[in-house]
Amino acid sequence: MSLRVERIPLPLPWGGTVYPTVIDSPSVRLLIDSGHTAAPSRQALLSALSDRPPDVLLLTHAHQDHYGGLPALRERYPNLLVYAAECARPYYEDQERTVLTHRDRLERFAHRAGLMGDLLEQVLSGYEVIAQSGCTAELERGLVDGDELEFGEVMVRVHHHPGHHHHHLVFELPELSAVVTGDNVFETNLTPPQVRFDDHGLRVATLPTLLNSLERLADLGGRGLPSHGPELADVSVTARRAHAAYRRTAQRVTRAWAEFETPPSLPDLMEAVFGEVPLPVVGLRLGFLLGYVDWVGLGEHYR
Repeated sequence: MSLRVERIPLPLPWGGTVYPTVIDSPSVRLLIDSGHTAAPSRQALLSALSDRPPDVLLLTHAHQDHYGGLPALRERYPNLLVYAAECARPYYEDQERTVLTHRDRLERFAHRAGLMGDLLEQVLSGYEVIAQSGCTAELERGLVDGDELEFGEVMVRVHHHPGHHHHHLVFELPELSAVVTGDNVFETNLTPPQVRFDDHGLRVATLPTLLNSLERLADLGGRGLPSHGPELADVSVTARRAHAAYRRTAQRVTRAWAEFETPPSLPDLMEAVFGEVPLPVVGLRLGFLLGYVDWVGLGEHYR
């Protein structure tokens, strides 16, 4: 049996690269993720697939650098089957409502947490554009943890590893001793935990969930194929190293918190932990910070 795996480098608007993964066998071509919503990413994706159409698209999670090629793929390949997490179905099938609901909850939370002015504007920017991106699709199949999929000669095990996103999936390729890890683990950087809200608009703790997913990923082992950065020779080593790095920064948060006599606003705590944060990365830093306060038992102050 001949299986070939390739990561497709696609450009990101802010610099850097995202890597969808192609699995080829004699009878089937699988595509995992579809790049960014920006036109250069979509064009590069279609060029990379021009030699052979994909039969099935598997999506790791609903961030725009992972599902962004959906409109271009659906136009070029109208018979393409789309598989994603069952709990992601509302997002993919009713994207506009789901995105704008999240934005409204985020805005209410931001006011509670003391974000104002440019910080508030930066955190809330972009959601209308995402909501109108046209990246909707009817799912051929909703996936759950433990699913085993057979596509011709290719077998894929599905693992639900939430934390970076609540419906984040990891795809294990047993014949290749490889794991497509999405955004849960990278060679050098840490992945931010999701900022998520429940049906009452209260923020949900996600870093503890992400850490549990890292432990499960370490148990899987094998060669790692992440969505950003180089391949991982042993995903177990990288996942355990990431877990330790989260722990070190959580200790910094605890020390910074001790400097305040009363619970600080989120921007004040962010400055105490990270120093001056450039405006373009405020959202990213806040995501990390909220994860850390949950882990060290301070999250109830920022719900």
